[in-house]
Amino acid sequence: MKKLVLVLMLVVVSAFGSGLNTKKTICDAVDEATKTNKPIMFVITRDGCKYCKILKEKTLQNKKLQKELNTKFVVVVANTSKGGYIPAELRNVQGVPSIWFLYKNGLSMYESPAGAPQKIGNFIEMLKSVETRFDYLEKKFGNRI
Repeated sequence: MKKLVLVLMLVVVSAFGSGLNTKKTICDAVDEATKTNKPIMFVITRDGCKYCKILKEKTLQNKKLQKELNTKFVVVVANTSKGGYIPAELRNVQGVPSIWFLYKNGLSMYESPAGAPQKIGNFIEMLKSVETRFDYLEKKFGNRI
């Protein structure tokens, strides 16, 4: 009985616990972004990259940042070491981690300069800047972008 209760608790925590919601593919992200009218944050990483590890294990684990991303963005993380698909226009990336923001149709809108901000406050400021740009372009062009 105790084992059953423990297993149920783990299922509930994993199902309802907070975390970063990510899509497995760019196609899934575009579908979700189109339905929810959100920009896409596309993160390119690879195994063995020190800064990719910090981004994954520290920065993206921050609860405040996760809430911001889950509420206002559709997120995809592509690991090039594991065959993660990268859209053609993003393939000339010079280093990783690389963070791109895409319109809901998957076209490039903004690349984070110098990889990923390490400080949470800077990361959130970058997200707010992207949101402002996305909202402006949505109002000006609507479904034409």
